[in-house]
Amino acid sequence: MLPPTSSGSRAKAFSLVEVTLALGIISVSLLSLIGLVPAGLGVLRESMDQTVHAQIVQRITAGLVSSDFASLGNETLAFDQEGQLMSNAGDSDARYRATIQETNPSMPGLTSQEDVAQMQDHLKRIRIGISRANVPNAPVAWYAIQVAVR
Repeated sequence: MLPPTSSGSRAKAFSLVEVTLALGIISVSLLSLIGLVPAGLGVLRESMDQTVHAQIVQRITAGLVSSDFASLGNETLAFDQEGQLMSNAGDSDARYRATIQETNPSMPGLTSQEDVAQMQDHLKRIRIGISRANVPNAPVAWYAIQVAVR
């Protein structure tokens, strides 16, 4: 029995049932939040990959624009986790691999072979495929740009 307080009434406290219910509610809430962590990490990784892909495409595009138009061609480049170009394409520390493919551009409305041949002398379509270097059979994200002669 609790001693009486100065006002003569007994002190109020939580019962064991109330404490148990509160702990149960808190436990379920925390377990729900912990269950969301893997999904959040997956979304974070995907958004980081998209950001790095954009940086890689931007670096490759800047390199293609400043290079000789005739030398644009097929090659594979390696990038680290921040999208920085690595010196060796076969580097084992590479996080991403970018494959550059040159293809013929297509322009709607050009029907004569002479127009198509002249356009292909001044315009090239470049496809950039980016995949994870350290994941076997990783999916490839493809980006396309067109480069014109200056």
